Amino acid sequence: MFAKTFQLWKKELPHGHLNTGRSALKLQTEFDLRSGALRSVQLEQGRAPDGASDRQQIVQTVGSLRIADLGYFNVPVLKQIDQSKAYFLTRIQHNVKIFVDGVKHDLVTFLNAQELGVVDCRIELGVNERFGCRLIAYRVPEETANRRRQKLIATTKAKTRGQPTLRLSLVKVVEEIREFAREIARMLSNGGNLIAT
Repeated sequence: MFAKTFQLWKKELPHGHLNTGRSALKLQTEFDLRSGALRSVQLEQGRAPDGASDRQQIVQTVGSLRIADLGYFNVPVLKQIDQSKAYFLTRIQHNVKIFVDGVKHDLVTFLNAQELGVVDCRIELGVNERFGCRLIAYRVPEETANRRRQKLIATTKAKTRGQPTLRLSLVKVVEEIREFAREIARMLSNGGNLIAT
């Protein structure tokens, strides 16, 4: 599952003023990676978080694998997938509490305490009703970590300065949707495999 958000044109009000409300559309998208078929495209409010999508409640079939972006991370949803005898592959929220051998850990503290560059272990998620899953984590090189920190700092500064938002006309939105569809077609033409960057 992944989503693409499109910003919409701000309405021009009398006397040259612009409406300050942001409008956006979001396309919630699902693919069957084995067949390359598009399973679902659902139009939603652009400002709604991915995790609030009703696509989260779709019951997975036995043995299926759900690959979802970080915005869809939700422990009760993952537990439902586990109970359906299906599998999931997702990034994990940094503030999640995990249980290793029955002992509760803060995820970041646990990972920082590991000496190896790769962590591959069984954990349990959930506070009241736990379920087991596998945690795989790779330590990135210090240079990569520093680049990510700098990008986060720059993004935070830009948001606090109140940078102007991108304004697109409806025609531009249609062009972006068409480009998005072409991008999906290009990814699927690569043997049905999706490669996210």
